[in-house]
Amino acid sequence: MVPRFLSRNLGMPKHTFDVIVQGENISIPSRLYGDVPPPLNCSDAQQLVWSCLYSRMSDGFVRERFLREVIHTNSPYVVPFVIQLCGEYVIEIISIIHSNLGKLNRDMYIEFFNENPGFIHLTRQRAISYWNCYFQYEKPLNESRLAFEVLSYFEVPKPKASNPTP
Repeated sequence: MVPRFLSRNLGMPKHTFDVIVQGENISIPSRLYGDVPPPLNCSDAQQLVWSCLYSRMSDGFVRERFLREVIHTNSPYVVPFVIQLCGEYVIEIISIIHSNLGKLNRDMYIEFFNENPGFIHLTRQRAISYWNCYFQYEKPLNESRLAFEVLSYFEVPKPKASNPTP
């Protein structure tokens, strides 16, 4: 159920994406439209939820602002909001994620990746598509590949199948 405040001020989300966080199915708005209200008088947990939702706003500057608020939060429910931004390929936003890799709870992100292989695959495909369309020839290679580096950082290599000896 979408909170009344959200539906009145940001509009009902037209599209969502579904992920699993610690075994729980979660639907997250793909994009929200409208104005960001002034800071709410609510608990820290509620503010975290709002900040995550605001990271889905149509305005890239708003997404960046709220990413900065949530990126260091050690909560598995923040992870899909951060990773979704990698597939949207806004270099300035991905640079923030990339520069904070060492500060993120890698195990928590790896768990999310393992629970959501389809979502991760789709996010990687989106990053490839955006890179190919907009950045392939415009940005220095190292800057334009940040999304791939972020996604690769959290992927654990699959063990190689061993060949039994006869």
